[in-house]
Amino acid sequence: MPEKFNIGDIVQPKPDSGFVLHSGASAYSDAVCVSVKPFVLVSRETDMLWNTTVSPKDFMVVERADKKLLHDCLERHYHDHPKARPKSITTPMEF
Repeated sequence: MPEKFNIGDIVQPKPDSGFVLHSGASAYSDAVCVSVKPFVLVSRETDMLWNTTVSPKDFMVVERADKKLLHDCLERHYHDHPKARPKSITTPMEF
């Protein structure tokens, strides 16, 4: 049964997937899920965003992001994809 993901989950590639989160010469051990449909991940450092190159089948949940980390990662996602920002949020997000 496929794993269910939620926004704010910290995910890692499954050991048998052979998938590596990387960008150029940098590799990342995990990332934060910022969207489920479509599946979008952002690095903890917020310097990398993955969308078309990642598939949920290759990942597993390892922990949950704290409020600040989730906020920072969502802001990165919204910076790159402004239409993804909920219309009801007009000020910085509060949790």
